[in-house]
Order: sequence, then structure tokens, then C-alpha cells
Amino acid sequence: MRAASVRPTYGERIIIGHPFDPPYLIPLVEAAGGDVAPKAIATATQLHQKTGCEVVELKREIDGSIDIHD
Repeated sequence: MRAASVRPTYGERIIIGHPFDPPYLIPLVEAAGGDVAPKAIATATQLHQKTGCEVVELKREIDGSIDIHD
């Protein structure tokens, strides 16, 4: 996330949304925004919720995704 938002003109609006597969069985989206404006995160969350997904907002950057476990 950090690397993606360093150079773009609109870096404060870059959000990563990672849906789980298959979405009809696991209606979950992991969302990461870093230092993104709260309004951008809220808009992305509402969009995913309208499709029937639950959204987990990551508060800090992690390696991998929340579904990877040892």
C-alpha cells in the first residue's frame, strides 16, 4: 500500500480491496487504505456492503492477507 501511494497525484484516495474467493460463499472484503481520507474509505466500504459483503478494514499494513494462517 505504501509503495502504491507514494507518487500518484491522488494518493490520498488509493484503497486496496481484496475480496475472498469464491465471493458467493465467503462474502468478505479486506480493505486497506493507509493514510487515505476517511471519506474515501467510507465510500469504498459502502460500495462493498451494497454487494452483500462484510468489510474488514485493516488499520496497518500486513504481509499477505488475513486469510493466510500457519
